[in-house]
Amino acid sequence: MTHQEIQMFEDQLALIHCLPQLNNLRVTGKLTDLTIELEDNVKVHAHSIVLASRVPSLCDALYKTPTKDRAVVLKWPTVSSEY
Repeated sequence: MTHQEIQMFEDQLALIHCLPQLNNLRVTGKLTDLTIELEDNVKVHAHSIVLASRVPSLCDALYKTPTKDRAVVLKWPTVSSEY
């Protein structure tokens, strides 16, 4: 995705508010299956099924099945962790 194709996804009722336990699992790194590396090497753990359902354009990239030897890592070095 080039800089001109940046998309912001913001829900009226964000999942963090309607599914707080899901956010607790993400924050603690439990049951997450991918990592997003942001600006300044900040790492965010995520659930690929949630990300794919919210950002359909990422679905194909996330379809890869992670193994113990190969974790799924999305690198977004120009995205700030301040959001």
